[in-house]
Amino acid sequence: PPPPGAPRTASTAPGFLLFRRNTNLMALAFDADALRTSGEPLVVAKDVQGFVATGLSIFSATPDLLVYSTRVAEFPSRLVLLDRSGKELSTVMSGGMLINLALAPDGKTVAVSRVEDPFPPDLWLSDIHVGREIRLTRDGVPQVAPVFDPRGKRLFFSAISNGPWAIWEMPLPGGKDLKVFLESPTTKTPSDVSPDGRWLMYREYNSG
Repeated sequence: PPPPGAPRTASTAPGFLLFRRNTNLMALAFDADALRTSGEPLVVAKDVQGFVATGLSIFSATPDLLVYSTRVAEFPSRLVLLDRSGKELSTVMSGGMLINLALAPDGKTVAVSRVEDPFPPDLWLSDIHVGREIRLTRDGVPQVAPVFDPRGKRLFFSAISNGPWAIWEMPLPGGKDLKVFLESPTTKTPSDVSPDGRWLMYREYNSG
């Protein structure tokens, strides 16, 4: 299978590439011998399930059969604050699909990766008690798995730009001056930072 972060593409007879664009499954004429495409892509199915952050699309094709999954209805997520009895106190954040979150060390701020289809996930900060939101990224690059450093002054996260998912960092609260912290030929996502701030724990995904 392709490594995480590789767009889902398939070739099928009589000579087409199949791929997902927004929510449509497209077919583009392809000459396998010359490795050349021609013409404009055509829509062959609509509302195909997929995940824009990784390029994953759920379909499969043979020379005479196409199978795909239609999109599951996406209900807006809500991040809520509960008391110890489970009673809902307030809504911290709502709208879009909230896929990852991290609580700041002071317990007052949460970092969230939010998907607003058809765009890739961006990073947001929200004050838990006030509900004030700050958008940290808006660059068309998927960003997921945020992790705070022990002082709450830096945010580590995973992003995909020119290759596999790499670990990036940004200073807080402004969210500017993003830079690569750790990259390699394999996909990586941060998990935690040691209490003294010296060590970053991360996951590495090896294909094969």
